[in-house]
Amino acid sequence: VKPVPAVASMYGAVGLRQEPAPCLVGERTNANGSRQFRDLLLANDWDSMTVMGKLQARGGAHLIDLSTAYVGRSELADMSELVPRFAKQVRLPLVIDSTDPAVIRAALQRHGGRCVINSVNLEDGGTKLRQVAELARDYGAALICLAIDEKGMARTRARKLDVVRRLHDILTREFGLRDEDLIFDTLTFTVGSGDPGLRTAARETLEAVKAVAAEFPACQTILGVSNVSFGLAPAAREVLNSIFLAEAVANGLTMAIVNPAGIIPAFRIPGRERDLALAVLHDAAGDGSDLAAYMQAFSGTRKKSETGSDQAQTPAEMLHDKVLDGDRSGLEAILDALRHDSAPETIITDHLIAAMREVGELFGRGEMQLPFVLQSAEIVRAAVDLLKPHLGRKAAEQGPVVILATVTGDVHDIGKNLVRILFENNGYRVVDLGIKIDIDTMVRAAEEHGADIIGMSGLLVRSTQIMKENLEELLRRGLHPSVILGGAALTREFVENDLRALYGDRVHYAADAFDGLAVLDRIAKNTPARQTAGTEIRPVTGKGVQSSAPAVPACRRSVLESPTVWTPAFTGTRIVTLDPEALLDRIDTRVLFQARWGYKQGKRSDAEYADLLDREARPALARTRAQLARENLLDIRGVFGFFRCRSVGNELHLLDEEGRMIALFGFPRQQQEPGFCVADFFSAAREDVIALWAVTIGPRVANREAELMNANRYREYLHLHGLGIELAEAAAAETARRAVKEL
Repeated sequence: VKPVPAVASMYGAVGLRQEPAPCLVGERTNANGSRQFRDLLLANDWDSMTVMGKLQARGGAHLIDLSTAYVGRSELADMSELVPRFAKQVRLPLVIDSTDPAVIRAALQRHGGRCVINSVNLEDGGTKLRQVAELARDYGAALICLAIDEKGMARTRARKLDVVRRLHDILTREFGLRDEDLIFDTLTFTVGSGDPGLRTAARETLEAVKAVAAEFPACQTILGVSNVSFGLAPAAREVLNSIFLAEAVANGLTMAIVNPAGIIPAFRIPGRERDLALAVLHDAAGDGSDLAAYMQAFSGTRKKSETGSDQAQTPAEMLHDKVLDGDRSGLEAILDALRHDSAPETIITDHLIAAMREVGELFGRGEMQLPFVLQSAEIVRAAVDLLKPHLGRKAAEQGPVVILATVTGDVHDIGKNLVRILFENNGYRVVDLGIKIDIDTMVRAAEEHGADIIGMSGLLVRSTQIMKENLEELLRRGLHPSVILGGAALTREFVENDLRALYGDRVHYAADAFDGLAVLDRIAKNTPARQTAGTEIRPVTGKGVQSSAPAVPACRRSVLESPTVWTPAFTGTRIVTLDPEALLDRIDTRVLFQARWGYKQGKRSDAEYADLLDREARPALARTRAQLARENLLDIRGVFGFFRCRSVGNELHLLDEEGRMIALFGFPRQQQEPGFCVADFFSAAREDVIALWAVTIGPRVANREAELMNANRYREYLHLHGLGIELAEAAAAETARRAVKEL
């Protein structure tokens, strides 16, 4: 008789194949997925955490998933403390949920039974997989394997199956693991977000489960069931999770990570709800209407509160959730219901702006990512647009006016645009002047719109000097509006020391958009909103404050001068041909996801953050890449050249063949030691050579960005703009590489 694959606690074995299927893995003792368990972990309440493991056993789980990864704590120490307690007190086998081989080893050493390791993948080509596979072999553990490779999370049936085949080959051939000990996760993605790129995700996963079960019948299959419904209301999630699980089991699923208490037997689900859920899972209509119909069916249902009791959601609560979830469905009906009891302006101030401020607080605590903030802003903007016909003119224009502009000589506007979105969705009226705006234009706009607040933005180091000159010009004209300054090159020290000494306490530094909102709120408390256009900016009052600029270190000839005489193969320029697909494959996704798109780790564990990137950032990258190709947005061009030059003080003079100056670059010198200047890196004693290059990805991307911003599609705008920046960076790096190689 062929043995049944099983794992064990110290008290007995549990088969990985259950009748009826599936084998259920309890998910409530996971610091990433359970707030209650995380709070107990932070309180070092080991006994209560162990009790949670026991309760899952009583709730119908066959195995217990244990994860202690949480930022700021030692995962190794916490796992070492908990595993022996679970081994002695919880009668079910353990699933060790960690990405750290050292933590996995410690857990296996402290548990007397046969465990499951969750999980391995091929994201790094197999380096970490091989470390964990050795542990599985040496300690006799079963192994959960995710369909992830160097290209990211597999999304189609074919890709999922290809990755599973690679995993199976490595684990069986190199490490001798049995098929019965391998558990393949073909990955679950949400179909509840409305993302067109994920409409077929559930269907692809179900088909992949069926394909894996057919090709590797002795192996196990597993899914994290609740991921499929992420973003939906609780009642809708329960039904969709339950139907998805039933469909997966019918396709051959043998195991599931799930909260057993949250699964409803399929026969107890009303026929209409079951049919609607099936339509969503299989993308029956193919146009997203299935999801809208499904959500509508649950829009009036009751939800469970955190205390466990049922309560009907009021329209105000539903609107609050719509903003936080970035969910536009049913918005008009909710607003119509609210207008029976509240004036439109009250809905805006007491509900929409209040919800948006909560979004800001979540962002500030690292609990919400920037793309989701923009998604919430889209909902607020849509709601305000729906309410505008019902607002009186005065109410529609309430809130102080803010003039926003990127300063002269600077074309960077992503930061300014995020500020505009945030300000507008918190009740302020924003006049966005655009990029490369001089102080005259700002002053005229402020006078025209009755604004007493100006926000200046800029990315370049030069822009900080322009901001200083703008403040000096305002003082020269006898004007003294409140000024908020922001930008990557700006520092709090420069604004609050140097510029405040010049302009007084009406100049403010904003580190980011949310910091700018906090500054604006403080200003607004002391600045009444003006309703009449043409009001002059507030003049300077009181005694002005003078400032003295720090002494600039003297120009020096440093030891940086090289004895090497460079002789390029040619002088002048050369055009570079750049392949868009090759550049897109070369972009730094870490910079793209974190710096450009704002998917930051915050308080998330490494595993939780990796899941966020796999669920949100990588699909967004795939969608945006497809958009670039579909809409023919790219026109990438590069050029580099070598030019004769000579260093003269803080300047670099470019020379023609006759030695005559044809161009001049002036560079700033560091204000503190060592007081270097870019010109120091070139020879003053003889002619030198400089390599210059320039690239563009073409104007069509910027034009499309402007269309998305004007259509209030903020999240798409952010994704397209961020990818465009990284693509330009990749083009510049490749052009520079070729120039250096040529030199």
